[in-house]
Amino acid sequence: MAVILFLGVPIFLAVIFISATFYYRSKVIRCQERLQRTWVENMLSNKSPVQKVDGVELFFDRKDNQFKLLKTPEEYKVKSP
Repeated sequence: MAVILFLGVPIFLAVIFISATFYYRSKVIRCQERLQRTWVENMLSNKSPVQKVDGVELFFDRKDNQFKLLKTPEEYKVKSP
């Protein structure tokens, strides 16, 4: 009986530990995927299509999922009198 307890308890604890590890890992992966989907949906459904970075207006082009200039670079140059 003592031999069964001596060998059975560590094996039982190892099985529980491995099961908990796989369960936790699957939850973490599921949360990461949900966070990534939420981030992409947020970027695609941005209510404000025009954003400013250092005084340059950008808009989000849904065709290639990138921010592009709203005006041409020549329009941003300061015109001297």
